[in-house]
Amino acid sequence: MKKRVLSLDLARVLSILGVVAIHAENITSSKTNYLGGISWWFVNTVHSLVAVSVPLFVMISGTLLLNKKDLSNNYVFSKIKNI
Repeated sequence: MKKRVLSLDLARVLSILGVVAIHAENITSSKTNYLGGISWWFVNTVHSLVAVSVPLFVMISGTLLLNKKDLSNNYVFSKIKNI
């Protein structure tokens, strides 16, 4: 049984919430629903902060899918390990 990594689980939860925020703000920031003023700036700031959520989630999932044995046999990771 694999051990859970609390920091990666927390990062996944935060990235999931970021994806939800991206979808929620998309309605607000589209040209047809342009609110203007402070709300537009707030929504764009939130989008800038959570735009990293999708790539972060994919990278964390890929990391958790790999086995340590797979990494030890990889040429690139073996060269990094020796540095």
